[in-house]
Amino acid sequence: MNTSGIVVIPKNGLVHGRLNEMMRAGRIRKFYTAVVEGIAEPEKGVIDKPIGKDEADSIRRKVRNDGQQAVTVYDTLKKGKGHSLVRLELLTGRTHQIRVHFSFLGHPIVGDILYGRESRIIGRQALHASDMELVHPVGGSILKLHAALPEDIRLLLSRLELE
Repeated sequence: MNTSGIVVIPKNGLVHGRLNEMMRAGRIRKFYTAVVEGIAEPEKGVIDKPIGKDEADSIRRKVRNDGQQAVTVYDTLKKGKGHSLVRLELLTGRTHQIRVHFSFLGHPIVGDILYGRESRIIGRQALHASDMELVHPVGGSILKLHAALPEDIRLLLSRLELE
């Protein structure tokens, strides 16, 4: 919710089952682009921190030792004016994973009101599902999907001079 970009929706139970198997086996690669507060240091890395439910809020998640393994790979594409544009790859698929990991690092996603703060420039979190790679669950061909950044994130980048 409030994330733009690629969404894959199976048309039937067979495809749904195959996509779930592929996800569990790590055979679907998902990439996101996000604008985060602050300058991410180091500029690239792997965040391997377990995520579990926040006892104080049933919607929120947090990094916790007894949580499920969660791994996010990131690379800073641009930085400036106290913000960074990062490309992320999810190696696991936990609820709110990117949002929790970057908030934990002290770099919440711009506009993320659950893990950060509201933005005057963008009316949602600046998180975009930009690319996905998978094998077609029926035909077997390799699919490489791409969704360009939407206008609201492009405007945010322009305002923050991260173009």
